Amino acid sequence: SNYSYSSSTYRTYTHYDFNFPSQELKPKLSGNYILKVYRNYDAKDVIITRRFMVINQTFIVTGLANSATNPEFRFKKQEIDFEVNYASYNIPNPMMDVTAVVLQNQRWDNAIFDLKPRFINQKVLSYNYEQGNLFNGGNEFRYFDIRSLRFLSFNVRRKYIDENNTKNVVLYNDGMKGHQPYLQTIDYNGKRVIDNRDGNNGELEGDYCLVHFTLISDKLDKDVYIFGELTDWQMQDSFKMEYNEGLQQYEKVVLLKQAMYNYYYVTQSDNPLENVDISETEGNFFNTENDYNVLIYHKNQFMKYDELLGSLHLNSARK
Repeated sequence: SNYSYSSSTYRTYTHYDFNFPSQELKPKLSGNYILKVYRNYDAKDVIITRRFMVINQTFIVTGLANSATNPEFRFKKQEIDFEVNYASYNIPNPMMDVTAVVLQNQRWDNAIFDLKPRFINQKVLSYNYEQGNLFNGGNEFRYFDIRSLRFLSFNVRRKYIDENNTKNVVLYNDGMKGHQPYLQTIDYNGKRVIDNRDGNNGELEGDYCLVHFTLISDKLDKDVYIFGELTDWQMQDSFKMEYNEGLQQYEKVVLLKQAMYNYYYVTQSDNPLENVDISETEGNFFNTENDYNVLIYHKNQFMKYDELLGSLHLNSARK
């Protein structure tokens, strides 16, 4: 890996980068991998991990993302139907040895695992379910833009430098969306885009600042978290909001690097099959624009591992 030091920033930091694959290091087999970064050669002292997949595109995968077929879920959920053609591959027992995983917006926290085909017709596996392949539609993500700290960009109410010489960004107050009608907006499906429009190099000249979030709401009976790629799609304690009884609002201050950010407000789901709940804070709508990735795995009985032999990208708004 390489490292460089920040330049012209209020808060100094070290930037590391690592290019993979390379001539010296590349995967030999398809499937799921984890890149693990640990400290001082101690594999137990893990700093970060990142998933990635290597695909050997052997199967032909086709499909659609639509609103749910079942009338009970039609206005809140999205259904992912697809077929897998494995004509070029010999699979003696596809019902047992082929499985599918479906991701929404590249999230693993709400992924659908271990989908088996409903039926087989001439080496074509059908995954046309009515409930087993449903996702909550969610809502378009909230977002703010701090790629420039010289100007008041989108959703930024004010900026200031505190007594510790740290830049602060105060966002406009947010409200609850669970009972509001759907409003179509363009978002990044929960992602963040690290960038600095005040300089030439977002990696080294991008500054860190304290971002102030506020959610106007009565106090709920469970904790509220900021959530998205900025939290690694996890409900982290460092992003758990605190309730201000006097102002009747949730508040949180988080240190973030200059970027364009998408985010949700979430609570812990009461459904054991789901991780987070956004029904009250954000709402669920069938017409929300979402990305989906279908991953098809084959259990290689000879090599004793799951090889990734097919993938498909779908978008709920683009057919």
